[in-house]
Amino acid sequence: AGNTTDLVFDVTGYFTPDTTGATYHALTPARLLDSRKGLGLSGKLVANIPATFAVRGHGGVPTTATAVTGNVTAVNSTNSWAVYLGPSPVAKPSTSTLNFKRRQVVANNLTVGLSPTGTLSATYLSTAGNTTDLVFDVTGYYTADLTGATYVPITPVRLLDTRVGNGLWGKLVAGVPGTFPVSGRGRIPPGIVAVSGNVTVVNQSNSWAVFVGPNPVASPSTSTINFGRGEVKANGLTVALSVTGTLSATYL
Repeated sequence: AGNTTDLVFDVTGYFTPDTTGATYHALTPARLLDSRKGLGLSGKLVANIPATFAVRGHGGVPTTATAVTGNVTAVNSTNSWAVYLGPSPVAKPSTSTLNFKRRQVVANNLTVGLSPTGTLSATYLSTAGNTTDLVFDVTGYYTADLTGATYVPITPVRLLDTRVGNGLWGKLVAGVPGTFPVSGRGRIPPGIVAVSGNVTVVNQSNSWAVFVGPNPVASPSTSTINFGRGEVKANGLTVALSVTGTLSATYL
């Protein structure tokens, strides 16, 4: 009691209780940007210089997509501050997508509109001359029609807690996928194709990342949350379910 904090909220979209909006298509996660390897962009982001990369036509995202869900990760930053990700290149954005300290490897989930040409643009907010690498994994897309799935909100409910044997019994072991049921539990009906939620890492014995996706993958090429040893860290996600209504997690 008595403690205080400031809080910032940037809105990126909205849902309507009718058919005027876009519908969602879940994807198996795919990496569309990794500046460390020249994927999507040929090199690091330079502070305050927008960098644009292609999304439509990559990773299963069709030319009809109007927006995407995904996970963005900052790596190898030379200074603290933030990254902005949006449909248009903005040198001095008034909102941020991801905040971090120097050299932190930090990820954040997002739902973001695409430009008319199907691209996204990223800006590293920092003092002149600083640089960072950036990674973006797409997890789904929206189309302006009724071909996709529609969103149904629920009161948050916990479907996995390895500390108490909820969903899985015992800790995740590195490189060994753990699969847990989602459909038919906690007000989630059978037959759904994807969920939104929040994943938290606790009591890890080493740094790196966790992947959450529809299928068990021992060596995934994408990540959902990155963390340092001893951190309790959370990230949002929108993720496809397997054909049997499960999710699988791998500790990298």
